[in-house]
Amino acid sequence: MVEDMDLLPNQVILYVMRGNEKVLEAKTPWVCAQCYQCGTRCPREVDITKIMEALRSIVLRQNIDHIKMKGNLPQIALVSAARKYTG
Repeated sequence: MVEDMDLLPNQVILYVMRGNEKVLEAKTPWVCAQCYQCGTRCPREVDITKIMEALRSIVLRQNIDHIKMKGNLPQIALVSAARKYTG
């Protein structure tokens, strides 16, 4: 899944350690398949899957509404938009 990530797992750890909040806007935590490959290869035995899960939880807890609806829309449009724009 690394080829679909905008940040590599080691970059995610560096962003978190430095307090760089751009990591919350990255798509890497959402692409992570939690296959534990990063954790097994990590020389410092960092559990990157727990970090990815925590980042997803932080983003979801921000409760930001990314969907801006105008007018009356059919229910299927609302469901489709919710699936597209939520993690």
